Amino acid sequence: MPSLVYRSDEEGTSPLLLPTSFIGDQCTGVQELVIGNTLTTSCIVSFLVFNKSECEENEFLSAHELLQTFITSNNTSNVQLVSKFPLLPVQWDNETCRNVINEVSLTIKTNDTVIIEAEVESIVYNSLTAKNYSTMMQIFHINFENILMVSKNKTDEGYKSGDEIYVMISNERLPFTLPSLGECAVSHRQQTIKFMVSTTTGSRKIPLNYHNTTFRVMNCQDAQGKIMHFYTEYEPISIDRYPKEEQNKATVHRKNNTWKNPVDSSCSISTTVSIEILYSKQGTLQDSRNMIVHAFYEYSADEIVISPNMSLPITFSVHFTDITTPALPRFASLPRIDLRLPNDFFYPFVSSKTVNNLNWQSLSALMLYTVFT
Repeated sequence: MPSLVYRSDEEGTSPLLLPTSFIGDQCTGVQELVIGNTLTTSCIVSFLVFNKSECEENEFLSAHELLQTFITSNNTSNVQLVSKFPLLPVQWDNETCRNVINEVSLTIKTNDTVIIEAEVESIVYNSLTAKNYSTMMQIFHINFENILMVSKNKTDEGYKSGDEIYVMISNERLPFTLPSLGECAVSHRQQTIKFMVSTTTGSRKIPLNYHNTTFRVMNCQDAQGKIMHFYTEYEPISIDRYPKEEQNKATVHRKNNTWKNPVDSSCSISTTVSIEILYSKQGTLQDSRNMIVHAFYEYSADEIVISPNMSLPITFSVHFTDITTPALPRFASLPRIDLRLPNDFFYPFVSSKTVNNLNWQSLSALMLYTVFT
């Protein structure tokens, strides 16, 4: 049975579906996504009546409803579908259905049948009116990349516990480090992050005149800008998938990094950063190697009252998660042969549901009647 792409949200897990056409060009059906099956599907948007409810209730029109989600393969961890572009909701305004998905390209990276990254590469929106709603074509490009096939360097042995990890920061390849416990602006001590070694580190406090530059807190935005500048020095844009292969990079994603606008004297600032590094075993049961598939930086925002010359504690925590699909033996259990014949052999017009409702006496009589007539 093929492995499908599922979407996961607060309502549960269900197959990720895209609109498609069965007869003609209209969007009259849905298309499941089979992992590894690159495809393009297109059809003309279908409206029963062009009105507000048809515009706002069709999830295939809205990037916010269709793509603002987590996706997963069966029995694996959820992966956030990320986008470089805003995923807009449709809006009904002045008899016009705005922000309708016109064309979208989606890339899903897998390790065999396990989804490890998913990204909206491009998206085009359109507006529908009474004149053009029956002619607009929706196009979905779905591209699968199996990263098992990317690295063919046999000298690369993969990561081992305790190996140094390299990252790209400001177009420079550097060891993965975070600030060590102490005064951020005084000690400049660094904690080296090593593979499969969970770490909690950070600065006891970060002065708002960080790096000895003159900085007077004028408002919340000033404080947020200073903290964000501090974070950019430690947040890489990519991370090496393998310890000895510099050209093969995994993407680093950012989660929950949008700060709220200030309310009264309160200021929304992230003082805790959780870094999750996902890795997977590649190869066979007898000969496998560890590969980093991607990393997430998650910022937790706190409401803080800003005052001049104050200091903030900063904490980084790093943990590693194995997302390898559990391997199964060649035979998960001994084969079992069912000697019972199907009901269709005896009486082709009796459904399975009907047979289940029959008692044993009725079934025996039916079998005898069939044999002797």
